Amino acid sequence: SAVVEVLEISNNSKEESRNRWRIVEVTKNIEWTARDEVGCFQCSDSEILIFGGIDVSNICNDEVFRFNFSEGRLAKDKWKLGNKDFFVMTTPVRLKEGICTAGLSQSGIHIYSPAVASSDAKSPWSIVDTKDW
Repeated sequence: SAVVEVLEISNNSKEESRNRWRIVEVTKNIEWTARDEVGCFQCSDSEILIFGGIDVSNICNDEVFRFNFSEGRLAKDKWKLGNKDFFVMTTPVRLKEGICTAGLSQSGIHIYSPAVASSDAKSPWSIVDTKDW
């Protein structure tokens, strides 16, 4: 797959090598639809989770996908968010409980627990209700 540089951020040569965007060809063997306002975070050295968002039919989603950027592989995760939600300008925060991010359509904080995810026994996603805060 061809790698294309789209942006260089710094004039410092050491920084330039780390701050380049690139286009990665994706192999997908699942039904993926384009989405706006998804949430995402890096969960390992080679993988990011992409979750929620609003699809082309203006429907909010609770689906979770794993994108392995070393292999260029996109796969649907077996677990879903606790609620359908979308994420605009929300930054995930890593705490001891897991990775937390605020959704915008529900009154809650989504928490992803890597420890629970590694056991594969139950969903690593949970929600803390914030409507009474």
